[in-house]
Amino acid sequence: MSSTLIEFTDRALSKGLERDEIAQALRAAGWPKDEVTAALNAFAETDFPIPVPKPKPQVSARETFVQLLFFTSLYTCTWSFISLIFTFIDRSLPNLLNDRGDLFVSIRLEISTLIVFFPLFVLMFRLANRTAADPTRRASRVRRWFVYLTLFIAAVIFAGDVVTLVYWFLSGEFTTALLLKVLTIAVVAGGLFAYFLHDVRHDEQE
Repeated sequence: MSSTLIEFTDRALSKGLERDEIAQALRAAGWPKDEVTAALNAFAETDFPIPVPKPKPQVSARETFVQLLFFTSLYTCTWSFISLIFTFIDRSLPNLLNDRGDLFVSIRLEISTLIVFFPLFVLMFRLANRTAADPTRRASRVRRWFVYLTLFIAAVIFAGDVVTLVYWFLSGEFTTALLLKVLTIAVVAGGLFAYFLHDVRHDEQE
């Protein structure tokens, strides 16, 4: 965030100007909405005679550990869940090219992964939510980077899923198994994208 923007916001609040007026003036001057919001949010809404700055979010080793483990377990569980669904689809709608022995090995691997990583994901989810309840930590760069990375990954996977659907449809080799796999990815990737997009919008409104 620009120091010029912070200094201007500080002076404007010191003169008793309303936040909406300040935001309007800055937006008219060409400042991006998210930067204007961040600058105003840098000061607490109190009746104190001068603007009171809020504490800046600090990146701690503990928070980095929690967020890294949370998103790693999320990605691992998501991948294993999708693989498990794909395996069940292949078993229900067998293809002559599929090795039945490989399918059973795949199921054991996916279930084993979920047994280990899902409880870890739940634990990290609770810790991450507890951390996010603190407005200072919620604005953490580590958390925001992981959230936007997840949005990017989910969007790319969803787009690739649609490309796959269109490609096989145009090739005339569209099967029920393929449709179910495409729908599985669409639901999972779309759900992740919607969840974290809501999270981002919630941050912007605060």
